[in-house]
Amino acid sequence: FRSNNVATWAQGIIAVSPNYIDTMRRRYEAKQPAWLRPGRQADIPFSALPRDLDEAARDMPSNGARKGPPYRIVYVGVGGPVMERSFAFFSRVLSRVRMRSAKLCEAIRIELFGTMLGWKPGEARVLTDVASKLGIDDLVREEPSRLSYRRSLELLLQSDGALILGVDDAGYIPSKLFNYALSGKPLLAILHREGPAFSKFQSIPDLGHTLWIGKEDDMSIEEAMNVLEIFLREVVARKTFDRETSITPFLAPAMAYRHAELFEACLCGGR
Repeated sequence: FRSNNVATWAQGIIAVSPNYIDTMRRRYEAKQPAWLRPGRQADIPFSALPRDLDEAARDMPSNGARKGPPYRIVYVGVGGPVMERSFAFFSRVLSRVRMRSAKLCEAIRIELFGTMLGWKPGEARVLTDVASKLGIDDLVREEPSRLSYRRSLELLLQSDGALILGVDDAGYIPSKLFNYALSGKPLLAILHREGPAFSKFQSIPDLGHTLWIGKEDDMSIEEAMNVLEIFLREVVARKTFDRETSITPFLAPAMAYRHAELFEACLCGGR
């Protein structure tokens, strides 16, 4: 909120992360706004709608016709400096995995799309530069130009694995998390250990794999290498995972119901 007035006269608060609600509570609780009443705050993350993936799959060529390498690991979303730390950690781990499992790594390609708003040909590709410094740029392709939501889902469905990058902010939760999980692709996320997205991976075991960064340290390289290698083997095996049941609480119908519950709490409580 940029305006204290908005924060104090709002009847309810919804945020994608519980961290953001905690920040609001600390900042404004002395003013006792209406949204501090029971049932008037809700952390509701970005949901997924199966119909979106069905629509994106329409008229797409079958992925089954492609049998061999390279196996594509796709990331679509913001890149640049905001994702530099998580991608650098991922790249460092991948460079080490390559030393012991060269054949496995040579079979995969990391494809990064839509990473820079307003990017023009000739301008820097920040994540490509990170990969270059760590000696894995031959495994990475970055296309910074932004693209549509539908196209992002098409790229996901055409991939053999999905990648999620996180940021230093512990409150951050990726908007793509449950769409990527719903796709059934092998999934790897690099996330802040103290954030809600990391907690989701801990509480939903079949969601995918995580590497973590922290406030003062990162996951040990050896442990991260083992996790990454498991993920890469799932990718080259072109495994799929039926996660719809386990993420039902995060699909659009459940999230819409939670919004409605909060609206009703605000209406029934008066002003």
